[in-house]
Amino acid sequence: MSPLVPGAPFPDSFLRSKFSYKTYTYKTNPEVSLDLYLPPSTSSKGPYKTLILFHGGGLICGGRHNMIPGDVAERLLHKDWAIISASYRLLPQATSLDILQDLKDLSTWLSTQGSALGLDTARLAVGGESAGGYVALLAAKAIGAKAVLDLFGMIDLRDPWYSGKKATPPVIGGTPTAGLSEEQFVDVFAEEVKSDDPAIPGPTGRLGLVFWALKEGMSTLPPPPRVVGLELTSAANLEGVMLDLIFGRFPRQSVPADSVVPNVPAEERELLPLEFVDATFPPLFAVHGNLDSFVPLKDSLQLAERLKALGVEAELAVIKGGEHGVFPQDGQAEAAWDRAAEFLDRVVV
Repeated sequence: MSPLVPGAPFPDSFLRSKFSYKTYTYKTNPEVSLDLYLPPSTSSKGPYKTLILFHGGGLICGGRHNMIPGDVAERLLHKDWAIISASYRLLPQATSLDILQDLKDLSTWLSTQGSALGLDTARLAVGGESAGGYVALLAAKAIGAKAVLDLFGMIDLRDPWYSGKKATPPVIGGTPTAGLSEEQFVDVFAEEVKSDDPAIPGPTGRLGLVFWALKEGMSTLPPPPRVVGLELTSAANLEGVMLDLIFGRFPRQSVPADSVVPNVPAEERELLPLEFVDATFPPLFAVHGNLDSFVPLKDSLQLAERLKALGVEAELAVIKGGEHGVFPQDGQAEAAWDRAAEFLDRVVV
């Protein structure tokens, strides 16, 4: 990750300066776009295996030009893959149902436009980091992917880390959350729907809303019981807000009624990764730092273990000393990127 400049947006991914790309609108009303990178080799003609990336930003901020797994994408471009970095509608003006609809519309665009652009639409993988990992898991089923790349993704959204209001406001990625309050983000709730946002580091704006939501926890509404393995469990200490935002139930949100996720177990389950993965899910490669203060390592551990128990191939590279997307420069991350690219190239056939 490039050094952050106080008050400046997160920098663009190095992919945009190292490789040529074209931007396409994959849906209108509202307009949502993607960037397409083709392999740099002049001898490669396609059709290309394709990795579709989704950006991080807590589902609330960020855009397709930053917070994406660029290191793995670069390796795959040199293996004659194409790369797509796709935007999606952002909370709080959208909900997880809207994001899922974006993914379905992206799938339609691929089926009608992909072949003409040199893409092998039968050999797709999806990937993302942080919130983009969550979107990638939704996309795996919506798009029919052959593999998933998940970098420190938000997975178990009913875990107390997300669902419970924190007794002591946490410091997340070096950002204290103690002074954050709902009233600071009234302007964010009043914005028009967005599918890209510059994401200014720090406790203000849309990224600040992410930090506040994590401090408050994910949901004010008691969830239905869920099945983990063979045990029926339910989350405790539910006094937070962010799962409400994801489902479109937070009072300050102004979303159409058909964007709100019904408070019905079956409807919610389709939007919660640990509850919708099954034996038909594609192979997974995950990377996560053991010191992540934003998304706990156990999210990736649980996902990998769940998939293995279902008979699905899953690998997890744990980066010792790794924070949320900030890894030691000691070779661990480079080795993980190599493994990830080799894994995807092997399983997507």
